[in-house]
Amino acid sequence: MKTKSAIYRYVPKTAYKELNKWLATEPPEFKFETDTFVFILDLFYRLNEYNLDVREKKGGFTEISSRYFRASIPNGYASYVGYLIRKEIVLTDGSFDKEKHICLGYKINPTMESKLIQVAINPESPIAHKIRENANRKRKLESKQAPFIRKLKENLKLIQFDEKKAVKFLNKQLFEGELSLNKYNRHMFKLTKILNKQFYCKRNRTNFRLDTTFTNLLKELRYFIVGGYITIDLCNSQPYLLVYILRKYLEYVDKRNNQIAVQVNNDNNCIDKVLPSSCGEDFGQKGIDRLLDKAFRKFKNVPILDLEEVRKFNEITRTNQFYNLFMDEFGIIRDDAKKLTLATLYSPNRFSNYEAEKQVFRRQFPTIYAFIYEFKRKDYKKLSITMQILESTIFIDCVAKYLVEQGIELDTIHDSLIVKEQDEPQAMFALEYTFMKFFGELPSFKTEKLCSDDIDIEIYHVFVEKYKAVA
Repeated sequence: MKTKSAIYRYVPKTAYKELNKWLATEPPEFKFETDTFVFILDLFYRLNEYNLDVREKKGGFTEISSRYFRASIPNGYASYVGYLIRKEIVLTDGSFDKEKHICLGYKINPTMESKLIQVAINPESPIAHKIRENANRKRKLESKQAPFIRKLKENLKLIQFDEKKAVKFLNKQLFEGELSLNKYNRHMFKLTKILNKQFYCKRNRTNFRLDTTFTNLLKELRYFIVGGYITIDLCNSQPYLLVYILRKYLEYVDKRNNQIAVQVNNDNNCIDKVLPSSCGEDFGQKGIDRLLDKAFRKFKNVPILDLEEVRKFNEITRTNQFYNLFMDEFGIIRDDAKKLTLATLYSPNRFSNYEAEKQVFRRQFPTIYAFIYEFKRKDYKKLSITMQILESTIFIDCVAKYLVEQGIELDTIHDSLIVKEQDEPQAMFALEYTFMKFFGELPSFKTEKLCSDDIDIEIYHVFVEKYKAVA
């Protein structure tokens, strides 16, 4: 008889000890399996790894639907969760609204938060059976993915990490207060899955992005990838992608008014190289354009874009100068300016916390601001999802597909590529050709070598001594 493989879950050491104490002294009145409790505690870290659609609520609560619980715990999930809440191992925000599709939020009680430990699940238990059943179902779904997506997942397994330095770096971040214990556990969970070659890779059903184990990995951890890799990032990516939408809107307005289509900063200096036919002549532009045309027809108030304003916006995003507007206005660093900019573009039109930032944008680009406002009028998420679809069409369906078919190892993280240094010329060629196809011009790209030697991970003697005391 074939031996069933071991199944492990990861839970905070303190929470696990507290759970066992209560199960021994005041066990539940219902028939229970300890492994099911372990499964639930593991969810608070696993969900953020395997389901990027999971929403974080105020106070650090993770929104988990009853449907998700039932998928793995068909009978009595509420009894298990209720017991954990009553023993104050897990907290809930009590916020639930069926009409607005808002689920209850849960989190590990901060007093129970500690470093994760590995706990073995009984391979014969009901929850183990359900875990294997769900895993088999996912594998069947993955087998139906496009061949190049499956190849991308295989490429992930080839990426190696300097484990010792990566763990030491996370420990240092935790000790110095740069990471909370909860964030530390989440990143350590991801790193553990990567080191064990347990990867997640699938297309997001909403924006068609490729969500992988690397997607929300702490950015600094990428520098511990070994093997001569580099990252290639599109500068000012989201603002620049907006340029494509603005151009299509100008064309839409001109067609509607039976005028000659307006060209905005599009010199059509197309490079004379042509990608192999396997990449496909239809770069997804037809689908994107149909999506935009449908959105424009639903505009209640038709915005009038100023051509000079659009040209200026096009130029500063193309030349990597967009975020400087916020840096100069607020005296902040680039990363913070980027966060504020994205919040300005994608936050609700009303009752948001970014009104001051929005006014800076509005003063610089009044007609583009009016266009964004109208695009988000009914649903503020509509613009961000549309731009993410455009982004995934370019980076996944065009660039990544071509490079995979050329036998190049790579990973994609939204608007960036991770490739080996020796493959940079082909990666840049694919990017340049694709952007010329979509935009008729070349934007700015940032290339950076991944090397842990550039990261300060020195653990000083005083740190080592203090860390031993709390480890």
